[in-house]
Amino acid sequence: MEKNDLDKVYYAPNPVVKRTNVNRKPLFYGLILGIILFAAIYIGLYYSGNIASPKNLIKNNKPVTVNNISPILQEKARKAGYEIIWQGDPNDTTGRTIMASEKRIGKDGFKDKFGWQEFEVGKNRDIKINLRGQGVFKKWEKIQDSKDLYAIYYTPEDLNKEEKIRVALAGVSLTSFFQDNLNYGSKNNKIEQYKKLAKVTEDNKLIKAGDIIVFFALPKFENKIITGVNFDKSGVQVIEKLIIRKFEK
Repeated sequence: MEKNDLDKVYYAPNPVVKRTNVNRKPLFYGLILGIILFAAIYIGLYYSGNIASPKNLIKNNKPVTVNNISPILQEKARKAGYEIIWQGDPNDTTGRTIMASEKRIGKDGFKDKFGWQEFEVGKNRDIKINLRGQGVFKKWEKIQDSKDLYAIYYTPEDLNKEEKIRVALAGVSLTSFFQDNLNYGSKNNKIEQYKKLAKVTEDNKLIKAGDIIVFFALPKFENKIITGVNFDKSGVQVIEKLIIRKFEK
């Protein structure tokens, strides 16, 4: 072994000889290429939903498919003419926590979309209001000196940001409660979509944490034309209708 041929020997169970004249550029470029390839694969999986994260559940205001969608529920949705694009609870067997694709348009003309949907109202369509909303129910909150309740909800766009709506359980303009039959769709549109429910209370568990809820604001009218919506003294919108959902069979 000539002194100029080797600069160091690493002693191990199988000694490794390191030569000083090895060209390291191919190794360096190979390492860079490997990092780029890994990043490309990860990004592809992330945005396809194979790597689930709260921040990739919603993209461009549309839920992104994730892997916890029940095959049984998905088959029911397809028979009705649409697909499930998001499911909050992987153990959900009834559809209470699912979001439907744009193919499902309700009899009221609305599609699933998290958050408030803005509409132009008024005689000249020059007033913008939040009329229809959708979110994930979290809990009830009592209101001091009132039988009404605040429904606390969130959207997967921001799991830490809580929103609230006022559910009127006493007084003149009571909130109505309905159940959306998820068997309704373009292939099965002869059935009734909505079924009226008994009055919801904090204790009867008709609405559970994790349920998808749809709600309509209580509108204001002038000469039978919607000109706005109602808020309480705390600036929270009062709800005219609150809707939960499930497959009937």
